[in-house]
Amino acid sequence: MYTAIRAARTEYSSVNTISSGISTNWLTIAKFVLPCGTTGESSTLGHEEHIAVMRTAVEQAAGRVPVISGTGSNDTAYCIELSKEAEALGADGLLL
Repeated sequence: MYTAIRAARTEYSSVNTISSGISTNWLTIAKFVLPCGTTGESSTLGHEEHIAVMRTAVEQAAGRVPVISGTGSNDTAYCIELSKEAEALGADGLLL
């Protein structure tokens, strides 16, 4: 099973890292987890939200499964910046 992880939101539309962490923890039954992946929400996340979702996934996966962080963007420079940040957070791979 392979699945992207959606960024859970609070009732006020902020990223809910607690719920995102619970989702990541549960999804470690998969071969890998994919925060900010193919759910189409990456373009709706602010920079800090994107980082928070990726950080939460890396922390919750805790080395049990690889974390492939979605860092694609229509802006090549931003994609590179986000990819470098994902690497610094400990992501095992990237989805561009």
